[in-house]
Amino acid sequence: MRISRRNQSGKAGAVGQTRSTGGSSKSGKANAASGAQRGPGEVDVTISPKAAEVEQAKAVVEGLPETRVELVSAIQGEVEGGTYARDSQKIAKRMVNEALRESLRRKGRR
Repeated sequence: MRISRRNQSGKAGAVGQTRSTGGSSKSGKANAASGAQRGPGEVDVTISPKAAEVEQAKAVVEGLPETRVELVSAIQGEVEGGTYARDSQKIAKRMVNEALRESLRRKGRR
């Protein structure tokens, strides 16, 4: 199987490998019609830019830390028991600081 990704200009660029898939002679006829030089049973697979984005997103999600079940359970118990209390001023400051950091980081990329 040959796997390729399309670059910014829309042209295919080889990324993967070619491997026999044991396909039928129909693929050989289609290959001959397209002018491609492949052995019998080989198939070309092209990954679109959108599929490449999905793969990248999957990699990011896999890199995220696991949910801290103990912490979530403790907070859920506080909420259900009516004892959940947090310093709203502290939370607001953290939110504003995080938004400012993100804004500065984005400006630095330009």
